[in-house]
Amino acid sequence: MTNCYRFKTKQNLEVIYVEKKGFIKGFCGIGCRYGGNNIEFIYNNKKYRSSYGIAHFLEHKLFLMPDNSDAFKMFSKMNAIANAYTASDKTIYYFSINDDIYKPLKLLLDMYFTPYFPKEEVEKEKPIICSEIKMYNDTISYRISQECLRLLYPNDDYSYSITANIDDVNNITKEELEFIYNAFYTPDNSILCVVGDYDKDKLFSFIQQVMDSYQCSNNTALKLNTIKSKNVLKPEKLEIKSSQSEAVVLLRIDDITNKDKNSCEMILAIIDALLNVSSNFYKMLEDKKLFDNDFDYQVVTSDSSSYVMIFASSKHPKSLAKAIINKLNNLDVNDIEKRLVDLYLKHLKANQLLEEDSIDTLGENVLSLALEDIDYFTSQVELLNLTYDDILKYLPKIRDSLKTFAEIDK
Repeated sequence: MTNCYRFKTKQNLEVIYVEKKGFIKGFCGIGCRYGGNNIEFIYNNKKYRSSYGIAHFLEHKLFLMPDNSDAFKMFSKMNAIANAYTASDKTIYYFSINDDIYKPLKLLLDMYFTPYFPKEEVEKEKPIICSEIKMYNDTISYRISQECLRLLYPNDDYSYSITANIDDVNNITKEELEFIYNAFYTPDNSILCVVGDYDKDKLFSFIQQVMDSYQCSNNTALKLNTIKSKNVLKPEKLEIKSSQSEAVVLLRIDDITNKDKNSCEMILAIIDALLNVSSNFYKMLEDKKLFDNDFDYQVVTSDSSSYVMIFASSKHPKSLAKAIINKLNNLDVNDIEKRLVDLYLKHLKANQLLEEDSIDTLGENVLSLALEDIDYFTSQVELLNLTYDDILKYLPKIRDSLKTFAEIDK
């Protein structure tokens, strides 16, 4: 049985409690509506432009406590498994535990609302983050994705790596970290999510008591648009040596954002039906020997745009890409078989049921969607009721999307 309760502290922190009766495991996460691509903003009536990579740097340093202890190690001592991640428009910190939740919950709130950025610790963190950047840059799939974002969003902040580059990181200062923290890490720009079997009144009372111990401001900065470009770049042959030749077809859909509930699933349903192994289009591409293995694809939605990347290994990447783009430009109802869409929707609904029994997955999804101003449970009801006709309404958005492609040599 799942019940969802909401509470707002006196400091204006929104709290979501998802009750899972009979579950031993618990999840707790707190998120900020500020991410790696939110570079330009207005704060105290002035326009600012921050360094690239500072959101990710903040994620690292928030685990340092005012007494110089490491919150990550403290979570571990409490038998809690903690982690964090930075996305393009949000940053999330969370833990799961099979024990009492109150001590690690207080630690999470202390960590989030009592920042500590001594200059020497900021400097010590730079080589660690630079090492992480080098690791990413050595990963072919990461480099391909970043180059594809450059083609889709030329010169936009959205196309830059969330971790930034080594020079960006080395130029970040203690003062800038403090400034950005004060601008965005406010209670009314944050959401706390708890999932498990707890006494609701005790939980909310505890959270309020802890919040009363902090001095918080709700003077939150206004994020500015991360996407200003009006078009995509022409197709390119990327200078990335891979183990196989590959084509990447890229679609940019600016009139769909993460505020459109289940839009990601709608687009995926169309792409999945078009490139399904039993679809007519797939068989045509196969007969022409335009690809070597099956297709891989992803859809990503943000607060400003959405994009699709379709990957396939091919000895003829340009011909394959052009064939796919031509089909997408002329997509109609006959290209999307109802039986394939129905299979995809059944798969989605089965995953939804599994998700309900995974405390970690449920908690992360509830929190992530809440930061996008979407109620998880409302969106899930809508997902259960999706039909073939609902999916077809997105065909014009696919047809009218901005398109380009990348070739990758072997």
